[in-house]
Amino acid sequence: ELKNSELAARAAAVEEKIKESKACIKERESPEEREQQNQANGEKNHILQVVLETKQQQVDNLRTELTEAELKNSELAARAAAVEEKIKESKACIKERESPEEREQQNQANGEKNHILQVVLETKQQQVDNLRTELTEAELKNSEL
Repeated sequence: ELKNSELAARAAAVEEKIKESKACIKERESPEEREQQNQANGEKNHILQVVLETKQQQVDNLRTELTEAELKNSELAARAAAVEEKIKESKACIKERESPEEREQQNQANGEKNHILQVVLETKQQQVDNLRTELTEAELKNSEL
């Protein structure tokens, strides 16, 4: 949004320069030449406006993706915490009923599950980081326009 306001300010400055240029041109050019130049400037302005709107939509889309990825990431973290809690509860019950060998097998299986969940969580975090990078790059490109 800050970048867009900067772009709007730059656009206003360009429009002011155009007005000043038009005044100079009016003194030197024929009405036909002025009309052609005005038309060309209007077309350029329209193209720039379309590009700006497209870039803003891309930034908005990346923000939406980032928000969704962060939400999924927090959901995964909550699920992982719930799984860890269940594992603790299960371990307490297992200790009461199982032999040491059975407990060791169950602990190993739970450890593997925890590892898998940790890898998934780290992967999702990397996706969030990648989306943040894309968003930053899109905002930078937007500001260059």
